[in-house]
Amino acid sequence: MTEGEGANILQALAGPYDVIHDDGWFAHEPAYFDRLIDLLRPGGLLIMSNWFLLEQAVTGNLTMDWAQFAGPDWAEQVKSYARKLVAHPALHVSFLMSPSWVALAVKTP
Repeated sequence: MTEGEGANILQALAGPYDVIHDDGWFAHEPAYFDRLIDLLRPGGLLIMSNWFLLEQAVTGNLTMDWAQFAGPDWAEQVKSYARKLVAHPALHVSFLMSPSWVALAVKTP
């Protein structure tokens, strides 16, 4: 098992991978986002957790004060990251909300 910061670990991997599960981001685009895409093979699946934050950012129905964990601009950061995902030319993205709150992205060939 390898342990360490995601950005450092991802740089050491060669890929390509069929499936990548990213449960490390929280309210901001992760610094390693481009590396995830590089490591994913065409037709591969990227699974991202924690998208309950998008629902709460859009609706304003907060279950808690996320600013204390993610900063005062967390809602705009989450929406910005979601927009980047769906606009990415190498990805087809679907958000599966309640009860799973995940994003699924397939890398285009």
